[in-house]
Amino acid sequence: KDAVVGEVGGLIELLMKVEISDDSATADEEGKDRGSQLRKRGSSKDNSDNENASKESIKNRKLLLLESIVDIIYPKQHRLLAAPLVTPWALSLATSEDEAVEVREEALSVLVILADGKDALPSLLEHGVYPSMKKIIDMRAEEAEEWSAVSKKALDVISNMCIYRSVNAQLSRLGAHHFLRSLLSQPGFPGLQATLALTHFSDKDLSIGSLPKDKLDDMVKLMRNAIDGDVAFGNFWDLVPGPLSAIKYLVFHTEENWVYDRLLEAGLMEELLRVLESDCLDPTDTEAALEVLWALVRASERARHMVVMAEHSIHEAEARLMRYDKSSRLAGGLVESATNFGVGAEL
Repeated sequence: KDAVVGEVGGLIELLMKVEISDDSATADEEGKDRGSQLRKRGSSKDNSDNENASKESIKNRKLLLLESIVDIIYPKQHRLLAAPLVTPWALSLATSEDEAVEVREEALSVLVILADGKDALPSLLEHGVYPSMKKIIDMRAEEAEEWSAVSKKALDVISNMCIYRSVNAQLSRLGAHHFLRSLLSQPGFPGLQATLALTHFSDKDLSIGSLPKDKLDDMVKLMRNAIDGDVAFGNFWDLVPGPLSAIKYLVFHTEENWVYDRLLEAGLMEELLRVLESDCLDPTDTEAALEVLWALVRASERARHMVVMAEHSIHEAEARLMRYDKSSRLAGGLVESATNFGVGAEL
């Protein structure tokens, strides 16, 4: 713990020094501008080259420090410790229009990583990360711009904050579900990402009728990519949290038959069976796939027929899962057994 905090604190201190250097360079530049009438044209060009070199050096130092922070916080167990120190500085750089685009993107990458897990989310909320990310995206809309790398990463941060569900009550009070609904019609990945985030809200906040049908197809395709281990939209994807958990909550929160039909037409049943048949996916993925199948069987006649047709595959999956039942029981009773033999008292 002390090592992580100390290392992050040292990097933040260096970042502060670079920020001071940047401010000093800006002040010097403004002073030179005021005296520009006294300079000759030749020396003006030399000074301009020096100023550009100084700005480039400061930018590269910031990028190097941010990349070092990324390396430290990448392990999930470090994020809770680092978040209170890192969040305000990363947020300041990410939202500053005076910063180079590369610096803003790297600072946003830091926030994306912090938001990828439950531990750091309270710190992100405390420092106002959600409204700041929303503002970046709103500015894109106001200026009628395409989705830039900066605005996409801002949406990445919001999406990660939503899919872990631990702070969705607070996000709802901030209007995040309404904001995400406004993005559903966006073409390409931004619209899909808004859909994935919105499905992870509670049922009272989810309007199924507002989901574009093509986004349901896209969720199934993304699930297929995740199972295959393929890169999709520049990332490798987990199933949970990810497209499978999004589909799970979508199925849990709707009574609309067209939603079930659309998902099944897109090949959802085949992908769910692939999860059951796999012996190398996370057990959480298998559990989520079974929950989706149960929900579909309860709600859809078409799904019931498909499950009956897949009886052999499902029985095989059941037999494979039963192999782990004895191991689970042995592990569960191990500590209790050791304690009963008196080892606990010695420890």
